[in-house]
Amino acid sequence: MSRLLKNTWPVAVIAFFVGITLASCNKDVPAPVPIEFPVGSGSSIGELITTNPEYSLLKTAVTRVGLMDAVSNKNSVFTVFAPNNAAFGRIGITSDAQINGLPLTTLVPLIQYHVIGGRKLVSSAIPDSFPNAQIPTLFILPAPNTNPLVRMSTFPSRRGANAFVNNIPVTTADIQAANGVIHNVFVPVFPPSRVLADTLSRDTTFSFLMAAIARADLGLPAGNKFAELLSNPVLNFTVFAPNNNAFRTLYTALGLPPDASSITLVPIPTVIGIVAYHIHIFNNTRPTTGSVQPFTGSRAFSVNLPTTPTPINTWLKLILAPNPAPPLVINASAPASVKGFANATASNIIAVDRHCVNGVFHVIDQVLRPQ
Repeated sequence: MSRLLKNTWPVAVIAFFVGITLASCNKDVPAPVPIEFPVGSGSSIGELITTNPEYSLLKTAVTRVGLMDAVSNKNSVFTVFAPNNAAFGRIGITSDAQINGLPLTTLVPLIQYHVIGGRKLVSSAIPDSFPNAQIPTLFILPAPNTNPLVRMSTFPSRRGANAFVNNIPVTTADIQAANGVIHNVFVPVFPPSRVLADTLSRDTTFSFLMAAIARADLGLPAGNKFAELLSNPVLNFTVFAPNNNAFRTLYTALGLPPDASSITLVPIPTVIGIVAYHIHIFNNTRPTTGSVQPFTGSRAFSVNLPTTPTPINTWLKLILAPNPAPPLVINASAPASVKGFANATASNIIAVDRHCVNGVFHVIDQVLRPQ
């Protein structure tokens, strides 16, 4: 039988989450405090939105959600990722009537998610380091996801001359205003509404993965189980999620029945290692001995993935530290792929950018094997 079933990770694997504090993706922050800027000359963001006909739909939306006075105040500062009329049109919204017909429970978070308060983020200041930046917006996460002090982050990035917010291209950058800057976006940037665990569990094509998570969690203490971590709205993950067919292929190769229950034949420490190998960390710097700082999680959209073969650490490195752990190799050039250390071939990335409150996942067609 394969080494996958014979070999298990060290006993320490069982409690690898104990005492770990993960980096927050949506940090607890107070209401944005305007930066002390002198009153700017020229038009404010609100005035630009009001007077430029290409923003007529955005003007209606911003006015309806009650933000027009704020973005018109020249004593404040904002960055706005602005969907113009063409951007709204690409999702089928072409009239004020359609904007006014949207429930406020949809429109308010949508518009708030496009606005960064207290910061003027010009395109040259958007980091081009891997994987991306992380900046809280005006959108406060609603209950029951989290407490009322947590703002949902957006993830601007720059790759060469191209800028993005999440996975959405910026079509025109650096439209200067007296109180900040506007960046036009290709389509509206919708905030996610569900956490990773909830999203994956609702999709039957990931039932085998959820069975593996449940099996791994049998060996982890309460409060540190994978399902709990993937349900925590203030954490931040990038996950390569094997679909059911990926698990069926693995089980067939191992001589096991190709159904979800076969995971019960795999030792729990091994399953913990396998699940951890699909959750990725992009901060490759290990903290010094005795430091309480953990590896940080990161959110990498498809536009952030490297286009040449690049080794990337996973949560398995955290489990096995200080012993070495095999990285994954990601290559987002066509066809996009990710390869596990023990996989004979690379796994195709068959769907990308499934955005969730606490991370993003990409669908793959093989289970990634570290050993």
